[in-house]
Amino acid sequence: MERIAECGILGYPPRVVGTTGGPAQGAACKRDSSKMNINNTEISCGVWQLDHFIRFEPIEEELKFLVRYVKTRSVSKPAFFIWSHYECVEGVEYSRTGGHQFAELVNGRFGTVTKSERAKNPNTGNMIVLWYWTVDWDKIDKWWKDLKLQGNQEVNKGL
Repeated sequence: MERIAECGILGYPPRVVGTTGGPAQGAACKRDSSKMNINNTEISCGVWQLDHFIRFEPIEEELKFLVRYVKTRSVSKPAFFIWSHYECVEGVEYSRTGGHQFAELVNGRFGTVTKSERAKNPNTGNMIVLWYWTVDWDKIDKWWKDLKLQGNQEVNKGL
């Protein structure tokens, strides 16, 4: 399974982008946990998987990272993004994880996010949910253009 290492994106330390299914081998599994993973290689060209959301202040940094990746590294835009996150671990409820916050950020503003019912992950025993985001690229593109016009340094950097 191929893994692609990217370095210094948005000024953050290196982390792995690319396939996320299955265990990584060797040095590739030593990724920095400072950013989400973007998997545009395993599902289909129209459906990409996101994982490893981190709580940024604000969570909008995750969206900027994602849009910069799509605009500078991809030849196509997906119609959907999917991600999952835990909601209940050993009886403790979680409703403000990075995955939850990201869903709240993009839902309505940049398309529609649909959340699944809880299900038990048989690998961990955690209760998880799955979201899928139907992306409104026209709204994303307008937001991105507005950020550029405002002189946002992160937006104006190349990857």
